[in-house]
Amino acid sequence: MNTKNLFNQLIQNQISQIKHEKKAVFRYMHDEKFLDMFCEGKIRISTLETCRNYENQEQGDKDEGKETFVVSHMTDKDPNFHKKAGKLNMSFTACSDITITNCRSEVRLPDGFLLCTTTRRDDKKFANDFGKYCVKINDIDKFYELINNELSQHFELYGGDHKRVTYREQHYKDDELPPGKIGFVKRQKYSWQEEYRFLWLPKNFGHCEIIDINIPAIKDLCERVI
Repeated sequence: MNTKNLFNQLIQNQISQIKHEKKAVFRYMHDEKFLDMFCEGKIRISTLETCRNYENQEQGDKDEGKETFVVSHMTDKDPNFHKKAGKLNMSFTACSDITITNCRSEVRLPDGFLLCTTTRRDDKKFANDFGKYCVKINDIDKFYELINNELSQHFELYGGDHKRVTYREQHYKDDELPPGKIGFVKRQKYSWQEEYRFLWLPKNFGHCEIIDINIPAIKDLCERVI
């Protein structure tokens, strides 16, 4: 599946169907100066690729935005043959006596604009890896909307969304269901973080770099808690 079709499918079939939630989330930081800036609406948006390359293993995950599918064994008699073959980037017409064994495909988001928060308030637990300063974001729908509008003024986007991260292995096989929405799934080792993620996918991944934005209206949504 080519990149354009992949992300059109991602946005139309996955992201757009997510029911948004109205609740508060938290973001921890090491530097008090950046926390004060955040509360004023001066926010740094990171990227998937940046997070893949963090040296701190709790902050960074080299498998961010990746999904692997495996077919252990199937023949063209399998009722889901064409569906599973499509996931392997294979296409067959007017063929018979086909056997596929131990084949795999990998889908990987090249990059994306990313802001990570958590639904968990635990100052002691987060202090080491993420920082001792904490801001509470009181309306995640409005917060997302404001940032989305700002990014849309500077970049062409496939789209984006915000939701809880699912924690499980990022691979599946045969007739299993996908692990979750790509970009919103992380390995179980990170589950203690209870991450709530804001993610945007640009049409031009070459322009996906860390960006500083200034949205004064965000200060009405933020509350410094420590």
